[in-house]
Amino acid sequence: QATTATACTTATTTRAAAATAAAPVSEARKMLNSYLNCRLRVELSDGRVVCGIFICTDRDCNVVLSAAVEYGPLDPANTSTASETTQPAREMQRNLSTVMIPGAHIVNLAVCVDDMTNNANAAAAAAAA
Repeated sequence: QATTATACTTATTTRAAAATAAAPVSEARKMLNSYLNCRLRVELSDGRVVCGIFICTDRDCNVVLSAAVEYGPLDPANTSTASETTQPAREMQRNLSTVMIPGAHIVNLAVCVDDMTNNANAAAAAAAA
């Protein structure tokens, strides 16, 4: 039985590798791959913001972040009155660890500036070597 399982795994891996080799890599996919292990800021359709380290995505545009932190209004009912008063709007913060964000709920995706410069410096050093 172990031999059959190994043969199935090898066949599946070979098919996946052949499908990947046949499909051309788009510029958008290359750009997205360059953001791996960078800190991303993801804005959601309900107004919340999740910041974390970009781990992976899939063909449905779902995004997985590790060491994620969620930010949002403390009380959604008071968001409009907070701007009219002299007090700053209060914001909640939750540490979430690893999260999967459905692509349908992503409004905006941004790379934190310090991670972009670190990535650019690492790419320049690799190109020079």
